[in-house]
Amino acid sequence: MNAFAAGHEPRDAVIGVSRGCLEYLDRDELQGVMAHEFSHILNGDMRLNLRLIGVLHGILVLAMIGWLVLRSMRHAGRSRGKGGGGAVAVILIVGAGLVAVGSIGLFFGRAIKSAVSRQREYLADASAVQFTRLPDGIAGALKKIGGRPETSKIEGPKAEEISHMFFGSAAGSFSRRLFATHPPLADRITRIDPSFDGRFPKRVEPVALSAASLDAETKRGRPPAKTFGALLGGAAAIPVDPAEVLRRIGVPGMDKVIYAAALLESIPEPLRNAAREPYDARAVIYAVLLDRDPAVRARQLAALRPKVEEPSYRETERLAVLVDGLVEEARLPLVDTTFPALKTLSPAQYRPFRENVEQLIRADDKVELLEYALRSMMLRSLDVHFGLARPPAVRHRRLDPLLPALIRVLSALAHAGQTGEAEVLRAFDKGMARVGRTGSPLPKTECSLADLDAALGDLAEAEPLLKRRILGACVACVAVDGKVTAREAALLHAVAANLGVPIPPIAAPGEETPAA
Repeated sequence: MNAFAAGHEPRDAVIGVSRGCLEYLDRDELQGVMAHEFSHILNGDMRLNLRLIGVLHGILVLAMIGWLVLRSMRHAGRSRGKGGGGAVAVILIVGAGLVAVGSIGLFFGRAIKSAVSRQREYLADASAVQFTRLPDGIAGALKKIGGRPETSKIEGPKAEEISHMFFGSAAGSFSRRLFATHPPLADRITRIDPSFDGRFPKRVEPVALSAASLDAETKRGRPPAKTFGALLGGAAAIPVDPAEVLRRIGVPGMDKVIYAAALLESIPEPLRNAAREPYDARAVIYAVLLDRDPAVRARQLAALRPKVEEPSYRETERLAVLVDGLVEEARLPLVDTTFPALKTLSPAQYRPFRENVEQLIRADDKVELLEYALRSMMLRSLDVHFGLARPPAVRHRRLDPLLPALIRVLSALAHAGQTGEAEVLRAFDKGMARVGRTGSPLPKTECSLADLDAALGDLAEAEPLLKRRILGACVACVAVDGKVTAREAALLHAVAANLGVPIPPIAAPGEETPAA
């Protein structure tokens, strides 16, 4: 029973779960394990883990080079006899020095890895409780591992090198005692469940699952059906507390989890199924981009038809009917669900798909805010994955060099959400005040979506903490009147996606709904 998270950034993160977790853990326990791994992603632990592997291997290479030198000089000494003994001795000393430095460095490196990993495990356990509000979930998973400790072991020659990446202790008993990357199970459980008496279950049996039980478990985690209408009522504007939105970045509350569940539930099952298949996921994106105006849609379909295979065209038409029935707030989550499938396309398949997306957006000679949000969320992620763009590098640790770009973004947001000049100025000033700066908003003619795209490209090169301040200014600007419309929420999510900052769904505060 084990799991791990890997990747350099949240956009390319993956979570692996062992078969034992699926067979022996119930829904709440598995949810706790997944929340634990999500914490490693959001806290940057997976990137730290990969760097630790690289550093330790680099130190190990020194020892390996030293051993190689010693072995080679042993054979060289035999062939040369008595001649050149001084040079051989010097080389032997160098080789022995490399072995000593590499071995000692590796020892202390593993000790540091163990100490760091143990603290990150405590943090991830606490975060899992915060995410799920179910301390019994992750505590139950740890207790089952304690009852069957052999189930957390990973068999493999490289298991020790990546032992710090797993949910439970994955290495053998000697390594576990000498360089433990995980705290003792009893300590982890006691921090979550102070009533734990230190006794693990003697028998851990597989969880018997059936279609009926799975359906019941799934429904148990959803809000009642009658509350979906309240959550997704299509209100013109949603009351929003900007400070709460920022506080929930990376740590969504249960109200956000329930709201996200409601959004996904509002998507018809055929659309959800299509979003999971690479071939059909392209049709989902095409369908989302089709305009509601019949004349514009006809032009889009006419342009698309010769570019795609006939089955894909028919699937787009079929899915478009379902997309038309979606509430506005559910469109971005639907696009999000297509990313894993779209990333399995080949580069030869992705390029024409990308061209088709651009053509559908340009079909009406203008780019709407929702179209821009969809395009930026999708292409920023997929272009990097397929090597058509480089991930933004951190170039800015101070705000001042980025002020022109921030002014342009806040101006665009203010014009998008407000009508009169006074309202635009008020929204802009609110955003600038958030970062302790002043300025004047740019005219609407200088706030095209192309200008916004270029400005966001500059802001994406800010360091993470600076990005958080920038996003805070954007939230304050959009929510200047205490409310956010669906269009403003879509644009705000596009800004967050470009910055690479995970932002929770925007729902009315305090709208937490009890589970059925």
